[in-house]
Amino acid sequence: MPELSPTPNASLRQPVIILDDVYKSFGQDERRSQPLRGVTLSINRGEKLVIIGPSGTGKSVTLRMIMGLIEPDQGRVVVMGRDLGQTSRHELWNIRKHMSMLFQGGALFDSMTIGENVAFPLREAGEKDQEKIRLTVNHLLGEVGLPGVEDKMPSEISGGMQKRAALARSLACSPEIILYDEPTTGLDPVMADSISSLILATHASITDITSVVVTHDMLVAQKVADRVVMLFSGQVVADAPPDFFLRMANLPEDEFSRETNAHARLIRQFVRGEATGPIRTVF
Repeated sequence: MPELSPTPNASLRQPVIILDDVYKSFGQDERRSQPLRGVTLSINRGEKLVIIGPSGTGKSVTLRMIMGLIEPDQGRVVVMGRDLGQTSRHELWNIRKHMSMLFQGGALFDSMTIGENVAFPLREAGEKDQEKIRLTVNHLLGEVGLPGVEDKMPSEISGGMQKRAALARSLACSPEIILYDEPTTGLDPVMADSISSLILATHASITDITSVVVTHDMLVAQKVADRVVMLFSGQVVADAPPDFFLRMANLPEDEFSRETNAHARLIRQFVRGEATGPIRTVF
């Protein structure tokens, strides 16, 4: 079995995101939940990292930590060399200018046209040249396969098209880091594969961009990732190239029975999508 460690090429790059022994809990007493329990993770510049794991294991919380939307109870979150816990609101705002997030539902503004949605980050950044904004919006919508929809409202296009428009909006200010929260949720397999291809194309078109994708979809992980991290019970239980997870799932039973990795059955059950195993299902 391979070492559960980052790919050699990625390890030579400069870390742009670091989570150092991060803990986070919500609620109190019997209602208290602790989605992160000592997560340590380093994400390198130019890397495509995919985070997988069952629901409630801290994947989306991790993304919000990186954005500085949630503060850790313990540990450090360092983005682009700055400890977010030690930055002022103004400094955090400047860091966020270099980041973008594609939310699970797209999160388009219902009262704005598609074009206005895509233009929103540009206007927020202070761009005043209306012709430049128009050309940028048209270019980005073309890049995600949505030419000519700038005057439509979000309610007038499909869910898959909304996700494409949201991706165009996330690219408007040429971010150095893009965070994707379940980008293919609710999409059919063909559209999900199309979104995965768009993520790859986006990554290839922007030099040294760093992509962090949270997903349950192992097909997305296999297609997109340089490296896959699995979270379970608020901890990192695997950190390896995507092929490792596929090999683990497909090992013959006699070979798998000799597997000594402490989290082998967690990985196997999740990748196979099986109800029986150490990951409990609740009905």
